Amino acid sequence: IGNAVSNDTWQPSDFVAVENDQITDVVYGLVAKTSDVYCQTEGIATVTLSYLAGSGSRALHTLGVELLDENGDVVSADYHRGSTGYSHSNNVYKLPVTNEVKQIRYYADNYDAQYGGIDCSGTITIVVEKPILSGNSADTWEPAHWSVAEAIPAEVAALTEYFVAPYVKTSESLIELEQGYTSFTFVYEAGQAALRIGGVELVDFDGNVVASDYHYGLAGASLTDNVYNISVMSAGKYILRYYCENKSGANNSNGNVDIRSIASVDANGVNPQTVWCHISSGEVDMSAPFMAIAAADVPQGVLALDEAIQPSHVRVMERIVNVTEASSLDIEFSYVAGKN
Repeated sequence: IGNAVSNDTWQPSDFVAVENDQITDVVYGLVAKTSDVYCQTEGIATVTLSYLAGSGSRALHTLGVELLDENGDVVSADYHRGSTGYSHSNNVYKLPVTNEVKQIRYYADNYDAQYGGIDCSGTITIVVEKPILSGNSADTWEPAHWSVAEAIPAEVAALTEYFVAPYVKTSESLIELEQGYTSFTFVYEAGQAALRIGGVELVDFDGNVVASDYHYGLAGASLTDNVYNISVMSAGKYILRYYCENKSGANNSNGNVDIRSIASVDANGVNPQTVWCHISSGEVDMSAPFMAIAAADVPQGVLALDEAIQPSHVRVMERIVNVTEASSLDIEFSYVAGKN
């Protein structure tokens, strides 16, 4: 599995009866084909199964694709029902691929077992769409990267009346992050319409959302809340998922997503020196931004410090610390430069 197109094939005799507790919608019997692979490039893999015309009388009814490590344990998977024959239906599977992957397994329903089971052959195309990202790198977006969201998070749907099916789209990449805070800044490059952003998620390989920042942002000729910040509690590899909407405008722009680790935690749970920035004359150091905070979330103790402090004036900056035992926490603010 690498950057270029990789190919596999199937013959009827390749599929053998198996069991899998994750696949429950089997009609006539679960069968699978397993192939050895090696990972040349980590990223998001797209697996497309295509029927070889004239090779049989019945379509292949697929149920999922798994990537396995050297012990046969599942690294990542995409389970859904599809069909590939003279017509195709949901025959594309998308899942993260890492250097732990040693095998790929394709599942099918032996749907026409009463007629002799699977009788067709075909080709399988595997493409790694994007290389793995890090906490200090750049991702890109293009119209072709977005696909209609199968499920819309409630927090995204609640942003505006335009974040509705089927106008909410998603794009995925694979990313490896350290423990700490990471920022994602959407920067418009070209196109007829701005990108209307709904949020950023980190998803583990079991499909669980482990961190997120949902808010409305705009990346175009003008920028509105186009920076998203995520707290990474455990270092590792994740699926990075973006949301946007195209109901209120065409989804036809291109741009970059600047990814930066803005605060990390070392092995002893100690933060490196944290730098704060001040917005002045339109210049902002996005390496360590203060974030807006909802008025209702501003602590009353902060507002009680001075009657001149209003909720709209308050900004917040968060950092992760590891606390392993009862102790004291000392925080010292040191001015370095600025006008005020």
